[in-house]
Amino acid sequence: MKKLFVTMFALLAVIAASAQSEVIAKFNEGAKAVQEKNYTSAITLFETVIDKGMDSEDNTVLNCVATAKKYLPVCYQGVGLSAASQKNYTKAIEYLTKAAETAELYGNTTAKTKANTILAKVYQVQGGEAFNAKDYATAASVFEKGYAANPRNAEMALNLATSYCELGKYDEGMAIYDKICKMPAEKYADAIAKATANKTLYTNNKVASLQQAGDFDGVIAMADKLAASAPALA
Repeated sequence: MKKLFVTMFALLAVIAASAQSEVIAKFNEGAKAVQEKNYTSAITLFETVIDKGMDSEDNTVLNCVATAKKYLPVCYQGVGLSAASQKNYTKAIEYLTKAAETAELYGNTTAKTKANTILAKVYQVQGGEAFNAKDYATAASVFEKGYAANPRNAEMALNLATSYCELGKYDEGMAIYDKICKMPAEKYADAIAKATANKTLYTNNKVASLQQAGDFDGVIAMADKLAASAPALA
């Protein structure tokens, strides 16, 4: 029985060593794929490294796993950027979203922020096509997702607010304009100026529409609300 136990132990050791060698080999293949910008293959290889190596006690394998976790969001981002350059927005959004999610899962804040910044720009371009065609409903639905990914994208935020106002969603538009106006003036001066001008424009339009409808109670209620939140507009 002792001899059998020793034999079994030796067999398990060989299997473990083989598994470690496989993980290291997959990692090296993945690293080469990244260098060649073959991000799709790198994703598959790094996911295998993480899956098969995360419970290892071998330091070399664990280092491979840690590095794979670091570069996996980069690979997803690479596929997303490539798709965006081909105007395949659906695929770009899928992979950039995965990049942000993977970065968050593995605690890579920098990679998450970068992925979300790029993701917002893709939504901005996609929504911009509908916005320029004055399809404000479609534009708003796209810009909403981009704004959620990166509310610091001031140009997209302006377009989202404008889309809301053009759809008659005055309060929603004003809320976005107000947030823009609270952004750091030294960096977002132009966006703040546009937001302020648009707030005046759409407030005047809203008052005019209430007057045309004979809704003077609505005008008074609006003035009271603005007196509390935006005295200049009131």
